[in-house]
Amino acid sequence: HFKRINDELGHGVGDRVLAAVGSMLRAELRPSDVSGRWGGEEIVLALPETGPDEGKAAVTRLLEVLRASVIQGVSDREVTFSAGVSYLSVDGDDLRTLLRKADTRLYAAKGAGRARVVDTDPERTR
Repeated sequence: HFKRINDELGHGVGDRVLAAVGSMLRAELRPSDVSGRWGGEEIVLALPETGPDEGKAAVTRLLEVLRASVIQGVSDREVTFSAGVSYLSVDGDDLRTLLRKADTRLYAAKGAGRARVVDTDPERTR
């Protein structure tokens, strides 16, 4: 709930959280990986040459690293994220489809209790 951090702790703390996430991504991602802020609360990652076996594990590792991070001004809260993951080799070959699938999975992760990574369609897991 990034909005809650901004609302309750102020935009200065929210900015520090964003900076910490950016630093973590720069430190943890490979040189070939790309990250960018997609909206107010969303970040998109492109992990080339990363298939289903490695993709969820890579994003889960990022979640664990962020959870272990100490961010000034947020010491009484755990900073986490939820993620929806899609794969070029499995889910489609155009950006719109990949983003739509990742977004659907993101909402499934949030609905499952947050701080989760989902890389399959909710209807396929039932």
